[in-house]
This record gives sequence, C-alpha cells and structure tokens, in this order.
Amino acid sequence: MQMIESSLDPDVSAYVSEVLADETSELSIRTCEARMPFTWTFASDPAVCRRAKAGAGDAWAELAGSVFHVYFRCCSAAERLVFIGQSAPGAEPLDSESLFYCHGLAQLLFDQFSLCSPVRGGTSIRVTARERECLRWCAEGKTSEEIGIILSLSTHTVNHYLISATKKLNAVNRMHAITIAIRHGILDINAEP
Repeated sequence: MQMIESSLDPDVSAYVSEVLADETSELSIRTCEARMPFTWTFASDPAVCRRAKAGAGDAWAELAGSVFHVYFRCCSAAERLVFIGQSAPGAEPLDSESLFYCHGLAQLLFDQFSLCSPVRGGTSIRVTARERECLRWCAEGKTSEEIGIILSLSTHTVNHYLISATKKLNAVNRMHAITIAIRHGILDINAEP
C-alpha cells in the first residue's frame, strides 16, 4: 500500500505508515478489505495499543482521542493508494454524507497523483500509437466497426489492437484498459481525437 497524506504531522504520518505495514493491525486489514471509506482510531486498534503500552505518554493520549478518516483507491489487486485525514482530538466523526463527499475529493487527489507520477512499479508499459488511437476512440464510445471506419482499418485489425493493448495493460476488458491507460498517463481523454 502506498499512503498519500496531507493533513498528518510528519511523526504521526511515519507512525501510521508503520501501522499500515503491520499486516496484523486493524487499519491494515480494514484498508485491504474495505469497499467504502471508513473511520479509524488508534485506541480501537489492538496492534497499536500493544505497541503504545511501552511508551505511552501525553502524545499517545492526544492521538488516541483523534479520529482518522481513511480514503483509498484500488489500483490493482496488489496496489492501493491511501489518504488518511486526522480530525482534531475529541471531534465527532464525519457523518456518512460528509465521509463520501471527502472520498470523492480524495479520488480527485488520486487522479492528480496518478497523472503526475511515473508508471508505478518501475515497469514501462509500451502501447503503440495505433493501440492508443483505438483505445482513445473506444473511450469515446465508438464500436470496433466505427473505429475501423475512422482509422481506415478492418474491424479485425481494430479488435487486434484493442486486445493487444488490453493485455499490455494487464486489464480484464476494454474499459479496464482505458481506465489503466488514463491513470498511467498513456491516454489523455481531454485531448482532441
């Protein structure tokens, strides 16, 4: 998991990163299994409480009273981007509507992060210009036949390019390939076709 944060103190951020890396912590387990954003507290996580007993002090009491709001994006089965925001100690947790609103804002942040960062995992995905064109027109809602007419290709050739791009992007279908290509900056849907 890769954590992106903006509202955490650097020491808290480092500690939360350690907690996320600990596969026995409630935060790590819930983040891996979650389908919706959620709230989390230090005090509710047994793994964190065990770690804190050794050096609990005033800082721990303050952190234990804080509510953390966890937002994420599943990039693949093995990769999630995580954004964690911290409320003031003693503050009420966000209601469901506010939590989902913030989750939507976090998705915009993840979009910007994905577009600004190099392809994650260190691998370079090589999609040809023709495969990119076919994906672009597919993203516009065109069928293989329509793409073939636009690009002066046979339907079979268009399908071949789309299948090839889908495999290169390790996607399960065309729409998944388009999503991956957009997130990795391979495909710009805002550009003119």
